Amino acid sequence: HFVGKWDAGYASPRHTPAGRGFDTSLAYFYQVNDYWTMRTYKSEASGCDAYLNASSELVVDLWEDDHPARAFNGTAHEELVFAARAVAVVDAHDAAAAKPLFLYYCPHVAHDPYEAPAAYRDRFAFVTANDTSAMAAARADYDALVAMLDEAVGNVTAALDARGLLETTLVLLLSDNGGPIQSGQGANNYPLRGGKLDAWDGGIRVNAIAAGGAVAPAVRGTVSLALWSLADVYATLCDVSGAPTALC
Repeated sequence: HFVGKWDAGYASPRHTPAGRGFDTSLAYFYQVNDYWTMRTYKSEASGCDAYLNASSELVVDLWEDDHPARAFNGTAHEELVFAARAVAVVDAHDAAAAKPLFLYYCPHVAHDPYEAPAAYRDRFAFVTANDTSAMAAARADYDALVAMLDEAVGNVTAALDARGLLETTLVLLLSDNGGPIQSGQGANNYPLRGGKLDAWDGGIRVNAIAAGGAVAPAVRGTVSLALWSLADVYATLCDVSGAPTALC
């Protein structure tokens, strides 16, 4: 099951989550869209920007399985929609079935545009209480989105635990790049230098968490400073699931 930001190709149906083998998906295809309207939104430069900027009022970027996700468009903040779907996938899984559960949840947050619901933004009003700069405002918005992510991950984990699945599950939490620190962005990668779009450590080194009952007891609760990559993730998932490494 796939939920969230796809951004891995959509030139044809075979490039979509369904075409890549996911049984179900609720996703947006482009790099970024509006959290409230699900319409395309100018962000990082790409070959699609010229078209999308000219016709973005026509493009709603939200897709379910093999068709537009019209039932969800504009119903709530996009991350709340995604988080609810991720929990629903866990709740619907037959824990007694032989087929294991594979859920890839790729959140939209924390990513521009910085559009968090007021209830989350209000929690970080103190950030701008004595600092009215644009950077402080961006930091407050970024914090609000990260708080949404924390809550979403907690809800998915709680759903796994409630179904008795957590003790047989490997939970991996990782990012594709460091936080953005350019003008108008709100992340902070200290003590690493740089951020997203940089080749400095702040742009390419991120924290990661491995949790769940599938983690060997001997290393639970420990910290590793070893470097690992996406290639390690593929091999690890193959080993945990028993799938031939050649398939990964």
